[in-house]
Amino acid sequence: MPRALAVALVALAAFVAAGPANALTKSQADAAALRVLKPLAVRGTTVLFGLPQAARATQSVAAASGKRQGLEPGPKLRAAGRAVWVYWLDLDYGARFEHPGRIVLVDDATGVASRPRATFWYPLVDGRRPAYLRTPAAYASRRWHVWSNVGGTRRVAAAATPARVPSVLLNAIPAGSFSSDCLLMYGAYNDPFFVEDFLGMRDFAETVGLRVYWSTSTRAAPLADSPARTDIPGDADFERNVDYLTRLGGCKDILLYLDGHGAEGATSVSAGDGGWVFGATLQIVLQQHPDVTFKVKIDSCFAGHFATPALLAKPNLLLLETSSRADEASYSTLTPELLKKADGTPVRRAVDNPGRGEFTHSNLAGLTAFAESAAEVKAAQAAGGSLLARMLARAFTLGRSSDGAELSGRTHPHLYTNISAGSPTPLPLSSVASHTHPQPNPGYSYVCDKVTSVAGATLTVHVAGPAGYTSSSVVTLPPAAKEHIFSFKIGVTGSYDFQIGATLGQRGGTLETAYTVPDLATPAGPFACPPS
Repeated sequence: MPRALAVALVALAAFVAAGPANALTKSQADAAALRVLKPLAVRGTTVLFGLPQAARATQSVAAASGKRQGLEPGPKLRAAGRAVWVYWLDLDYGARFEHPGRIVLVDDATGVASRPRATFWYPLVDGRRPAYLRTPAAYASRRWHVWSNVGGTRRVAAAATPARVPSVLLNAIPAGSFSSDCLLMYGAYNDPFFVEDFLGMRDFAETVGLRVYWSTSTRAAPLADSPARTDIPGDADFERNVDYLTRLGGCKDILLYLDGHGAEGATSVSAGDGGWVFGATLQIVLQQHPDVTFKVKIDSCFAGHFATPALLAKPNLLLLETSSRADEASYSTLTPELLKKADGTPVRRAVDNPGRGEFTHSNLAGLTAFAESAAEVKAAQAAGGSLLARMLARAFTLGRSSDGAELSGRTHPHLYTNISAGSPTPLPLSSVASHTHPQPNPGYSYVCDKVTSVAGATLTVHVAGPAGYTSSSVVTLPPAAKEHIFSFKIGVTGSYDFQIGATLGQRGGTLETAYTVPDLATPAGPFACPPS
């Protein structure tokens, strides 16, 4: 046999034994996935993700889940021993899970696409996230986008970002103000989509003298001891951590910061791989430590589930902040292309987000604004009660114009307060809102709030509305007056939220209310606004 023919036969035998390693090109596999998924028929911000190569027959392909961000059995997704191209259609691009999506596998040998599998999580190859979900920069890169209606999504450079916390140029908070206060953080420390949240909270707390602890599976770890990558605490660990802080840490006023994955059907926040803190966990913690006051800040999908009557009724809960309603996801950093409302109207944050979840970023922007303002600190001190709680409540309002998710209408964060608990008898406080569209309309209108308290009280009103609108006003009532009408000039109709405070000596009071300014067909509200 000629030597050349023998070499050719050996090469052919090797090819046959190896099988069709690359039966499809990527473009062919992409086309098959697009035919099945039909993303053009789907509404919302949608991206179809794909990988540059097929998963080998020897690699496991599975779906992540909320209970454990590990594997569901591979055979549910494909036949054993088949190389497949793995595609994930993200139906709410930017949401930090859980949220709807669809997984499709395209057989590398036949080009046949599987039926779309509805999922609330993402695919896993050999138990690992796909490359496009390993960092926020990869997620924002067009490199992995097979199809997108986001519009010109740009790759986010891995270069240095702005400071994790907007620098506190003038810390107006007196030294030692938080000597008996502590911050306990719990959540997805090791998830690249959450890590900047924790670092931002840590950095701010250090700046203002608030002690910081990580929740771990052993005891609450001080700031210097970052939790190990494998340390995933659960609800029982969280309870022990709080107990440790109250007994040995000397913490009498505690901020519990929960930042992780939420579940649509449950009141819970996950740190990953089976670690959870539930709404019932928080109720137990508060009940076990009646002499300690608590503030709770939750940044997770479906965070509104935590606002239960049972938790809000706890007398030592001074404040609860939730990043979204019970039926809403929460969001990581929204790229510029996503900073727009459903009708396409663009929005802009007051403070740029350097890579945090939108809600936590807005909180940190507000906390910084509070800490830099001597007037804000003085007003909070005059109101009495927990300075930490009053700072958090004001920061919620001060930072709202920096929450890209709220500005674009994706989320509706909420603040519940009971700051007067443990303070002198609160001041009586009530309000009624109204509006006026001047006729003929000059291009602006007024929204007003008639606030009633006690003679001599100092009244503060902060209002937030559509398109990032914010405004504030402060008035001290004269000795003979018990009410004042606050008027704010506005440019658009829609919902306006009021946060109202009243102080008199050591007494204080707070109130939240909302008013929807209707269209021009309703020229005026229940009272003259502004007053003549």
